[in-house]
Amino acid sequence: MHVGPVATEILITGEGPPLFFLHPELGRRDGSEFIERLSARFKVYAPSLPGYDGTPVPSDFDSIEDLAYFGLDVLAALDLTGIVVIGVSLGAWIAAAMAIKDISRMNRLALVAPVGVKFGARDTREIADLFSLTPEEFDALAYGDPVAAAARYAALDNDQMHRFAGNYEATARYAWLPYMYDPKLLSRLYRIRRPTLCVWGTKDRVVSEDYVRNFAEALPDGTFVLLPGTGHFPHIEDPAGLTERILSFAASDLGPNHVAACRSR
Repeated sequence: MHVGPVATEILITGEGPPLFFLHPELGRRDGSEFIERLSARFKVYAPSLPGYDGTPVPSDFDSIEDLAYFGLDVLAALDLTGIVVIGVSLGAWIAAAMAIKDISRMNRLALVAPVGVKFGARDTREIADLFSLTPEEFDALAYGDPVAAAARYAALDNDQMHRFAGNYEATARYAWLPYMYDPKLLSRLYRIRRPTLCVWGTKDRVVSEDYVRNFAEALPDGTFVLLPGTGHFPHIEDPAGLTERILSFAASDLGPNHVAACRSR
């Protein structure tokens, strides 16, 4: 579909209250099991962000701000209201950037392994530099089980590898300078006046526990939770456990019968 002048691909699946999923720098397709689990209870809307998964990039798109306005345009085009917004890593940054601009369509947010803010000094690294690491080094930081992660990527065919490389290129386009954060975002998180869950996997070495805790504490209604045994991309490594956290967080909106039905799958 077209959202304004932007051609995009949006996966829509499931039935129930609307949920908007913003993928991380890896792209959308690696999170297919997580999306499938969510679709047991929600109607999931999961766009491939411009430049990811082989989608075109508008010539004037070069920042997270552009992706945030794109996300808001998608919500408006689909006329979604009362939604749960979930973002992972880069997607969590985009979700926060959307929410500080216009939160009127959002009911709750879940930010999984969020990036996008700077808590320490300018010369203090708080987010691992995925562009300076070898694949083996990055897997060791990003995954609870780096051996399994390496095996997944080794199994990619040529088309999938091309897509994966394109996702890295898109991430560099949007988040290279300054690297993976917006200097102004931290001071604007007060505008996210909605219940917000911040999830950190206990094997995540891309961002630290303190980083995600600080993110939650900077929000008006932030809650920090741990997800044991998983790394920076728990939607891939532990889709069942992450879905459980999301369901518990959204239980007051969903109702106990609906939550139980989804957990029984």
